[in-house]
Amino acid sequence: MEKSKKLTLIIILGLVTFCFPIILWKFYLKNPIMATVYTTRGADYIEKGEYENAIRALDKAIGLNPRFAGAYNNRGIAYADKGEYDRAIQDYDKAIELDPKYAGSYGNRGNIYMDKGEYDRAMQDYNMAIGMNPNIAGVYISRGLVYDSRREHDRAIQDYNKAIELNPEFTEAYNNRGYSYIDKGEYDRAIQDCNKAIELNPNAAFAYDTRGVAYFNKGEYDRAVQDYNMAIKMNPNVAEVYNNRGDAYGKKGEYDRAIQDYNKAIELDPGNAETYMDNIKKAEELK
Repeated sequence: MEKSKKLTLIIILGLVTFCFPIILWKFYLKNPIMATVYTTRGADYIEKGEYENAIRALDKAIGLNPRFAGAYNNRGIAYADKGEYDRAIQDYDKAIELDPKYAGSYGNRGNIYMDKGEYDRAMQDYNMAIGMNPNIAGVYISRGLVYDSRREHDRAIQDYNKAIELNPEFTEAYNNRGYSYIDKGEYDRAIQDCNKAIELNPNAAFAYDTRGVAYFNKGEYDRAVQDYNMAIKMNPNVAEVYNNRGDAYGKKGEYDRAIQDYNKAIELDPGNAETYMDNIKKAEELK
């Protein structure tokens, strides 16, 4: 199933925004007006997905004040979103060196380590972030994903519970807790959480996918297909959802439709083509 994305802390005008509580960022600028302008411009570019423009703007902010930790944090985000993880880590390292008490840079660096599969290092950074500021719901979401990857689902659920306590309208927290319940075999509780996630955000494609997996595991294949259809309608570019729907079609004996979905998964995610090809072979044998 498709997991919710991790959340990132962006500094704009010295404030932490983008789904997290507002926290004052302490910095001292040689040229407050222009450095702030470039930092704000860089953050705006990040939110628009214009990462090269963001990096250029943040380079200028850093040029005006090489000790501006917030600019390094934001540039790290831009590099991370470009997939340049090593450069992102360098910037988060610098931000932490300049302001070692800011939780956001630890959380952002933890996200990179998690994407790189370095779960122990990710966990260390999330623990540091939570130790410095225990009120950032998004960091609990990220740490919960690490616990899930370790199959420590009860500890993951504890973190999702904390995220929901801090932000009762946190769609991803309900979805991810549902994901953990599926892994524990508690499918009805998973469906309840997905229902809540969809109530909070009817456009959350990942929640339909997760609920589809719960229905699939309950043997309710028609309802699973309905949810996968909704997920694909909202986001037609996630290979895993096509693979999941293909599995459901296979259980329904609709092997040609299953094969079509597996082929679409290969088109979207050729790096995992071998797995999808195995599914195609199984479907061909059952036809």
